[in-house]
Amino acid sequence: MTVNGFAVRAARRDISAIKKLNGVKLAFEAPTYSAPESEFTEVEPNEVFNSGAEQQGTFNAWDCGYKGEGMSIAVIDTGCYLNHTAFSTAPANPKYTRESIENLLNTYDFEAESRMQAFDADLAYKTAKFPFVFDYSEDDADVNHTGGVSAHGTHVAGIAAAWEAEHELSQDDWFPGVTGVAPEAQLVILKVFS
Repeated sequence: MTVNGFAVRAARRDISAIKKLNGVKLAFEAPTYSAPESEFTEVEPNEVFNSGAEQQGTFNAWDCGYKGEGMSIAVIDTGCYLNHTAFSTAPANPKYTRESIENLLNTYDFEAESRMQAFDADLAYKTAKFPFVFDYSEDDADVNHTGGVSAHGTHVAGIAAAWEAEHELSQDDWFPGVTGVAPEAQLVILKVFS
């Protein structure tokens, strides 16, 4: 099904004249919406994460042995803080190694290779946790958040595959002691927002 129509910015008083134009079947003022006011409630971080994990059956999956082993999860977002302690534990049995990434790059044509002339496995493969990264917004292999850009990608990556990090809490730690849904999975970080 296709729609033969378009939107136009016009004065409210012109709607009746627009309706009379040849070929116009319908003209109306589009509704406008206001964002609701935000409400904030302080809670303990682990209380929030444990509650969500329990609600979605994460603990049941873990009890059955499903922790993301041998899997990779693509996070297409604002990038990721690759050195964050929540990602410091490498998967026990990673799906991709540096060598397998090199083989894939030599076998297939990746969009990243057409965007960055010297792109290779040394740039794509960061760690066993991050076997492939690329910044499609800047055409380079630096997927860390820059400037005032949202850390949303790190948040999403943490929910997906963070691994419990035992350390002292500092102002740089956004995920202290958190474990994602699939902590044994690898993360493919594809930054698309700069």
